[in-house]
Amino acid sequence: MNLVETIRENLIAGIIADKSLNLAREDCERISLDAAPSNFNNDLATNAALILAQSAKQAPLKLGERIQAILQKNPYIDNCSLVKPGFINIEISLNARLAVLVAILQQKHKYGCQKLAQKKIVNIEFVSANPTGPLHIGHTRGAVVGDVLANILEKRGYKVLREYYVNDRGEQMSLLAKSLHWRYCQLFEKKAAEKNNAIPQGFYPGDYLIVCAQALKARDGEKWLQKNSEVWSKPILEFARAYMMQQISNDLQKLGVDFRGNFVSENALLQSGKIENLIKILQQKGVAKLGRMPPPKAARGKEKTQEIQKTKQNATNANEAEREHLLLQTKRFGDNENRVLRTADDKITYFTSDIAYHVDKIKRGAELLIDIFGADHSGHAQRLQAALLACHYSNEVPAHTLKVVSCQIVRLMESGKPMKMSKRGGAFLDLNTLIDRVGKDAVRFLMLTRKSDAPLDFDLDAAVAKSHDNPVFYVQYAHARCHSVLKMAQKTQQEQKGGDEIKSNAYSDDSLAQADFSKLEQKTERALIRDLALFPRTLGNATKNLEPHRLVFALIALAAALHAWWNEGNKDRSRRIIYSEDEATTRARLALVRAAQIVLAIGLQICGVDAPNEMN
Repeated sequence: MNLVETIRENLIAGIIADKSLNLAREDCERISLDAAPSNFNNDLATNAALILAQSAKQAPLKLGERIQAILQKNPYIDNCSLVKPGFINIEISLNARLAVLVAILQQKHKYGCQKLAQKKIVNIEFVSANPTGPLHIGHTRGAVVGDVLANILEKRGYKVLREYYVNDRGEQMSLLAKSLHWRYCQLFEKKAAEKNNAIPQGFYPGDYLIVCAQALKARDGEKWLQKNSEVWSKPILEFARAYMMQQISNDLQKLGVDFRGNFVSENALLQSGKIENLIKILQQKGVAKLGRMPPPKAARGKEKTQEIQKTKQNATNANEAEREHLLLQTKRFGDNENRVLRTADDKITYFTSDIAYHVDKIKRGAELLIDIFGADHSGHAQRLQAALLACHYSNEVPAHTLKVVSCQIVRLMESGKPMKMSKRGGAFLDLNTLIDRVGKDAVRFLMLTRKSDAPLDFDLDAAVAKSHDNPVFYVQYAHARCHSVLKMAQKTQQEQKGGDEIKSNAYSDDSLAQADFSKLEQKTERALIRDLALFPRTLGNATKNLEPHRLVFALIALAAALHAWWNEGNKDRSRRIIYSEDEATTRARLALVRAAQIVLAIGLQICGVDAPNEMN
C-alpha cells in the first residue's frame, strides 16, 4: 500500500471535482505530500494551496481552507491544520497507521513495488569509461548512480537493460598501444630504463601499464621487440583493450555492478556498417549536408600568455574550419550549432558513433534511454538530443525519450584536507584501491549522499568510522538493532513460556500484523510510522526524477527515527520496546520494529549494500 500517494491522489481528485475551483489535473502535478516539519506535531504536510493559488486566482490561505475541507473527508486523516503562508499539516489516522504496518508485514520485500500494466523497456548506459586505464573516483560515482537507479526502476516495475559503451577506437586507443609497447620494451631493457626512464611526451603515465606489460611479456615473450609499429600496433592494441576491459569489469564486479555482459564496442558498431548506413539515411533526408564550421571563438577572460600559447592551435583550427565537412543540421533541432559527422579528411567523429549507438538502442527495443554523464560531458546532452530528433525526423527511429543524469566531480578528503589527484600525471586513487580501503558498502552508500549534479566530498575517514558520522554504518546499525530486538523478544518469551514449549511463530509477521496498533502513541513511534509510509513515495519520486540519492536520504531519516525511538527506552523504562508489564504494547512495538527492519533491508538492497544482522 502506498498510503501517501493514495492521500495525494484523493486530494487531487477532490480538487478537480470542486468545479468552482476550475482546476485541471495538470495544475495539480506539482502538489507534494511530505514529512511535516519536526516543530509541528503532525505527520505530513502539503503545499497544495501555495502551488494552486495562482491558477485558482485565490489567496493561498483562502484556498487552503477549501483544500483543508477536502482533506478532512479522507478516512486516513484524523486532523489537518492550515498555517501561514499556506501549508497544510496533516495527522494520519489510526486506521492509516494500521494499514501501513500491515501492508509492510504482509508484502515484505515487495513493499514499495509497482506493477505496470505493460513493462516499459529502459536502456540505462553508465560508466562507459575509455579502456585506457583503471576506473577512478569520478567513474565510481557514475557507476553507483547508474546501478542504483537501475535497481529502483526494476523495483518500480520497469524492464531495465544496463549497458556500457566501450570507446575502443580513435587516437586514444592508438596512444594506449604505443604506451603499452614502450612499457613492454622497458621490461627487456633494464639498463636503458635506468639511464632514461622518462615517459615519452603524451604517453599514458600510470604504473598500471607496467602490470599490463608484464602480462603481455608473459604471454608473448620477446615477440614484439625490435619490430616496427605496423607489425605490433594492432595486436598490442587488441591485447591492451582486452586487458583493460577485464580489469574494469573485475573492479565493477567488486563494486557490485553487473552489466551482465552488455558491453557494446564502438569499433564493432563501426565494423557492422550501422554508422555508415545512418550517415547515408541522414544525407538522403537532407539533414546531413556538406558545410563549413565557424572559426573558433576567441578566448575570453584568459591570461595573455595563454592566448599566445593557443595562437598556433587556433590557426590550425581556423584552417580546418575553411574545409568542408559533413554536418548534421542539429541547429534545426535545438542545438546551438551544426555538428560534424565526418571530417574533410573522411574521419568519422566520436559524436557520429554515439548517435548511431543511441539509434541502435532504440532499434533493439528501448522505449526510454537514460545516459549517466560525467562532469566533462555536460555539453553533450543538448547536441545528442538534437541529433536524435533529426533521426526521428528522418524516420530512422520512432518517437523516444532520452534523459540525461549528470554526475559532478568527487573530491577525496583525508584528515580534513583534499587529496591531490591527477589522472594525466598518473597519480590517482583507483576504484579497486578505494574498495580495499573503505569497503564496497561505504563506497556505494556515500556516493549517494548528495544529489548527483552537485559536487561531492568523499571523506575517507568518515567512510570507516563506526559512528553516526558514517551514514552507511548508521543505517546498517539500525537494521542490526532491529534484528537484535526481535531476537531478544523471542528469547525472553522462550524463557517465560518454559523453553521448548514456545511456538516458533509467536512473533511471526502474520502474528504481529494482528497487534493492537493503538498502543503506538508516542511521538517517536508516529514519526517512524510516517517515514515507513513515505517509503513507496520516495521510490516513486526517485524514479520520476531519476534521483537515487532520495533513497539514501530516506534511509538515513528512517534510521534516525528508529534510533530516536530506541533512545527513549533508555530514559524511560515504560517506553522500552520489550515492556514486560504489557504484552499488547510489546507486540505492537515489535511489529513496528519488524516493519522498520523490512523497509531498511529493502532500501539497503536497492542501494547494493549489505543489511547485516550484527555489527562488529
